[in-house]
Amino acid sequence: MSDAVKDQGKGLTSPIKEYNLAVEKYNQGDLPGARAILEKLKFNGLYSDEVLSALNKIKADLQITSIEDEYSLKEEFLLNQSFLPEYFYLTISALFFLFSLFLLIKKKWIITLIPFVLACSFMAGEFIVKTFQVEINSNEVTIYRGPSKIFEELQVLPPGVRFIVTKESNRWRYIEYPKNFRGWIYDAKAIKP
Repeated sequence: MSDAVKDQGKGLTSPIKEYNLAVEKYNQGDLPGARAILEKLKFNGLYSDEVLSALNKIKADLQITSIEDEYSLKEEFLLNQSFLPEYFYLTISALFFLFSLFLLIKKKWIITLIPFVLACSFMAGEFIVKTFQVEINSNEVTIYRGPSKIFEELQVLPPGVRFIVTKESNRWRYIEYPKNFRGWIYDAKAIKP
C-alpha cells in the first residue's frame, strides 16, 4: 500500500478502514479475504446495505450463493454465533443468575427456575460455541472421508465458503458444518473472520 493511501486513512474510523481494506482485497482478487473482513464487520455492528451488497457480490463472484442457500437453520445459527464477543454468554448467564437470586429473595420459588434454567443454557451455549472454529476457505481443497490421503476423496471445498471445524489431528481438520461438506481437509489455507 502506498504512503498516500496510508495517510488518507489516518482520520477514518476503524469500520471504514476495514471496509476499505475489504474493497482493496476484492480489487486484488482475494475474494475469500474480502469476505472474511466483511463478515467480521457485519457481526461487529456494521450491518449496512453496502456491506450486505458487497457480501452478496462476493458470494456471486465465488459462485457459492446456491451452496450457502442450502445451509440449515442450525448451521446458520452456529456459523453466526462465532462472531459474538467472548464475554456475551457469560454476561447473559450472570444476568439470569442475578435475576433468579432476586426472585429467590422475593420467595418466588417456582418462577425462580425459569431464569436459572436460562442461565444454565447460556453457559452450555458458551461451551458449545468454544468447541468449534469458524473459518473461510481461501482456496480449493479436497475433502476426504478420513484424516489421510488414502481415504476416499468426497468432493472439493470451493474458495470463500464458511465452515466449522470441530476437531483436528496433526494437520488434518474435520469439517462438521455445513453437513454437505462434512469430512477431513489437509492443511487448508483458511481465514478466521
